[in-house]
Amino acid sequence: MKRLIILSVVILFTFIVGRSVKAQPPSIQILGGYVLSPVINHKERPDFDYLMLNLRFSWFRHRGISSLMEATYSDPVRGSQGYMVGGTLFLRYEKRLSFNVIPYIQVGIGILYNDIYRDRSQDLIGNSIEFTPQGGMGFRWPIDKRTSIDTEFIYHHISNADISERNVGVNGVGIFIGITYNFRLR
Repeated sequence: MKRLIILSVVILFTFIVGRSVKAQPPSIQILGGYVLSPVINHKERPDFDYLMLNLRFSWFRHRGISSLMEATYSDPVRGSQGYMVGGTLFLRYEKRLSFNVIPYIQVGIGILYNDIYRDRSQDLIGNSIEFTPQGGMGFRWPIDKRTSIDTEFIYHHISNADISERNVGVNGVGIFIGITYNFRLR
């Protein structure tokens, strides 16, 4: 129940901030997927895989560049147990190709709140607040003028930037599937 309350607060906060920008967000995207870790220094780091659910609002688009705000919730499936919830700001570049697919690349930085740090047997996540620099690429497959099915591949890093002495960090790669709905068309 506590996880659901925290996730609801993050989604509501993201929606309020997104609406406070001068115009209503042009699109909403929801994605879910699996992140596999470790991918860097895999012999020195324990396994830490997690399911991730992302809700994104796009509020600025100009010549293929978009700004997105994301609310995220992650639930570990291998490694230390707990939850991670937070938000990320992204910049994305996308371009429609002639064969009706829209590839994109994006970079972002975010903040996660978690309860995994309480598990003193692990040293990947050492603080209740962690930073998440990330990048990825994806494809939007339009199914009509407003809706697309999306696939995305990401690199996701979790670290507290040496704020705590436990800071090995998480380096994961993920694959996601989702849907985008555009509120208005240009």
